[in-house]
Amino acid sequence: MSKVNRPPALPLGRPKYRNKRRRPRVHGTLEHVIGRVPMGRIDTTDEVRSASHDLADRAVDAGLRAVDSLDRAVSSAQDTSQRLAAQTSELSDNLQKVAKNFSNAIDKSVAEQPMTTLGMAVAAGFILGAIWKS
Repeated sequence: MSKVNRPPALPLGRPKYRNKRRRPRVHGTLEHVIGRVPMGRIDTTDEVRSASHDLADRAVDAGLRAVDSLDRAVSSAQDTSQRLAAQTSELSDNLQKVAKNFSNAIDKSVAEQPMTTLGMAVAAGFILGAIWKS
């Protein structure tokens, strides 16, 4: 019996790091949003008040940046929808012109050469039927 090559088993539990500084950082934490807050003891109410104001200012700045980003996205979507509406209107007008020209050509052909027009209609029907069956 031949040996099956299997990958080595993965260790269970938390990975062990030799140096705590080499641990992978978790992104998207509160620390990344408001910055590093010193872990020392804050002794005065002024420092507490200052720290809370800094935190509130950073939160307000983050909120304003988010609102600006949403405003840009909304205006971009509105511009795109307006361009699409204009193109759709132009395409509709062109399609109506083509349909009118085609209708006029059919009317003229029926009036001037009825048998040729009938033959063309039969041929078109035969071709469409063959396409429909396949």
